[in-house]
Order: sequence, then C-alpha cells, then structure tokens
Amino acid sequence: MLRGRLRDLAAFTALGLGYTVVSEWVNVDLRGAWGYAAAMPRLPWIGTRLAPLMQWVLLPPLIAVVIRRAVGHERAIRPGRMIVAAAVLSGLFAIQANAHDLSKPPVSAAERANPLTRSETVVASGKSVYEKQCALCHGPSGSGNTPAASAFSHRPPDFTKGFNAQTDGELFWKVTKGGGPMPAYEAILTDEQRWQVIHYLRTLARPAPGAD
Repeated sequence: MLRGRLRDLAAFTALGLGYTVVSEWVNVDLRGAWGYAAAMPRLPWIGTRLAPLMQWVLLPPLIAVVIRRAVGHERAIRPGRMIVAAAVLSGLFAIQANAHDLSKPPVSAAERANPLTRSETVVASGKSVYEKQCALCHGPSGSGNTPAASAFSHRPPDFTKGFNAQTDGELFWKVTKGGGPMPAYEAILTDEQRWQVIHYLRTLARPAPGAD
C-alpha cells in the first residue's frame, strides 16, 4: 500500500513538473508574457528557473503528510509541526512570487527589432496615437507630470530623460503588456501603431546638458 501511495505521489509530482516546464517555456520564450528575476537561478538544459520547479519537489510530499495526519491515519498533528509547515509554505510562496519579474521583458522581446523605418510619417502617426492614448497620464511632453498621474502611487517615468538604453523591443513589450495602472495595449492598438509610438517616444528625450 505504501509503495502504491509513493507511486501516485511520484506520478503527481512528475505531472506537475512537466506542466511547469511547458508553461514557463510558453509564457517566457514564446508569448513573452513575463521574464525571470535576475537573481533566480536558471537550471541548465531545461531553461526553467529554480523556484517554479522547487514547488513541485517540496509541496506534494508536505501536503501528503499533512492530509494523512489530518484524516486520522496517524496521531494528531503537533502544533510545532504545523508552524514549520506553514513557514516552509510561506517561504516557498515568497520565493515563487519573486521568481518572475513582470516588469522585465524576456530576452526574446528585448532583442526584437522595430520593423518600421523611422520617418516623418511614422513619427507623426506615433504622435497621433500617443496624444489619444498616452498623453492623459504621461503628459504632452512625456514628463509624466499630470493631474491624472498624481493619483498613482508610482508616477509614470519621465520620457524626456530618455530610456536608459532600453531597446525598441523592450519598450514595445511594455506597451503591449502594460503594468501597474497602465493597461495592456495588445488588444487596443495594432502592432504597427505600437511600433509607431516607440519611434515617437524617442523624439521626446531631451539632450543632456552640454551635449551638442
């Protein structure tokens, strides 16, 4: 009987591990829905980071022990053991929550090139989209100093200061996926409109003092 339970537990764990590997691959590498936090170790060959896999190594055995004791197969669970179990779960959830950095584009998105060549027409189209969709919060000049933005806990970035070497692909990903109070524009703007906006955003950066 014990061998059968261990086999079921192993099958459940293997199923969870397989689902996690596939899910992380689809959402990180294919869809670009999120990136990994830089501090989270990435396992070689598999490519998945450590925390999403560790939850399937630690949680199933822990849950099995707790359930077995709770239904009366063994003596009642001691409070001390419950505290330890709760601490393990809390720590694991905290690690898992920090495994993904939803504000950081995946490498595949960052390396994506802008398919539109910059021109006056493209920039003008991007400006038109910006004024309709973005200026309310980011401001006409891109400074982020607007009445609407003052209601946010985090003020929008100041576009006039430039983009700290962010690629067009990174900016496109952020416009596409949104974040915080900014909505995702994936279903609002076409790909072409989002790329046009990126070209226009580049024009908002002011030259550094003393620059030619």
